[in-house]
Amino acid sequence: MVRHRRLPNVHDMCSHLQNKTDGQVDQCTRIISICQTYSWAALDVSEDTLQTILSHYIVAREFTTILGSFYFKTLGLEEGFISSPWKRIHQIYPDGRLTYELGYIFKYPEIKCIDETTGAERWSIRQTGVYQRVGTTNRDKDSVFILLHPQYSSALQRSLEATLVHGDSIPITQSVGGHGDLMMITKKNASPLALHLYILGTYMYNWRAYMKNEEKLLIKTSYQALSIDITEDLPFDDLYESLSSLHNLETRLAPLRSIFPATKRILQLLIKLNNAYAHPDKVYINERLDNMEEMINSFDDNLQYLMSRVASICSLLSNTISLKNENTSNQVSNSMLKYNRFTVDDSATVRVITLVTLIYLPPTSVSGFFSMGAFFSVQNDGGAQSNTLITPYIWLYFVVAIPLTAFTVAYWWWKSR
Repeated sequence: MVRHRRLPNVHDMCSHLQNKTDGQVDQCTRIISICQTYSWAALDVSEDTLQTILSHYIVAREFTTILGSFYFKTLGLEEGFISSPWKRIHQIYPDGRLTYELGYIFKYPEIKCIDETTGAERWSIRQTGVYQRVGTTNRDKDSVFILLHPQYSSALQRSLEATLVHGDSIPITQSVGGHGDLMMITKKNASPLALHLYILGTYMYNWRAYMKNEEKLLIKTSYQALSIDITEDLPFDDLYESLSSLHNLETRLAPLRSIFPATKRILQLLIKLNNAYAHPDKVYINERLDNMEEMINSFDDNLQYLMSRVASICSLLSNTISLKNENTSNQVSNSMLKYNRFTVDDSATVRVITLVTLIYLPPTSVSGFFSMGAFFSVQNDGGAQSNTLITPYIWLYFVVAIPLTAFTVAYWWWKSR
């Protein structure tokens, strides 16, 4: 018999828990769902209500580490952090019951929204907290689950209500668990660990769609990187956008490096508990858990492949920019070399012109100072021809011009060394 109730406050919760009569043997599985309003919000439950639940079922203190991961935040904090799964086997309670407990956080991707214009999927990494207490005696085989959901009407909550409350079944293509796990959790005397297969199977296969979507973005960016012509001007705005997209992709994939090993530790813990719990379905559950672990291994291999491709494309883009910069630097150097050669030639020409000017200018200045009439005279005998005669004072011209020219050239040579 399946019962389903929503308890909005601590008063209703206390009344419901005290409704159980003394001495009654509880041979049922009780599932308590506590939700967040959204994945970055705190649990939508009062502290009194939560304390009532934990006290009534004598929940181990280790469960507080799981509760501590569901808090209000405004940044993507602890995306790669998962509290270690824990267990307490053969726990003896004050009333004499012999039970075991376990708890873990399971992280997985879900589609957050779909862009109406481009049809692009936006994914979000979410988490579900799981606590279970199982009685191991023949008299007390009750199983209590506390599920912490990232939102109201989560996929797991809807699926459990449809299966357990309404008797519906989801398509086999929408769950890793499939029809076999549905039958196991609904049949009489089902293994208390069967529900874990259903919980993990509801979300685990989302990793393939998530990584497939990220690989599409990677391939699109790689096409842009491989189509660059280095001989032309580089589109630096597009290159920067491509590098930013790759770094964002690497940031989104980085938490998976810790999420996948943590998920495998959860599966290994469940295998240990399944081996310690005698039940006819032990072999089947072990096989299902082993298959899930292999699936996580395949996702991890795909992650390593994607991370290596991201690193190689980032390296290609960086090397392309470096080669283009080096090519530009070589072109500038060659231009400067040609310019320097022209400058050297021009400098030699200028030096020759300067030297000629320095040799020519002092005598010209001396002749202008003394006037050429002091050194030359023109005689005209009345005929058609005239004679130019050098005066006896010509030596004065050379005495002044030659030292002045030598001094000017020497001074220029000394200053230009």
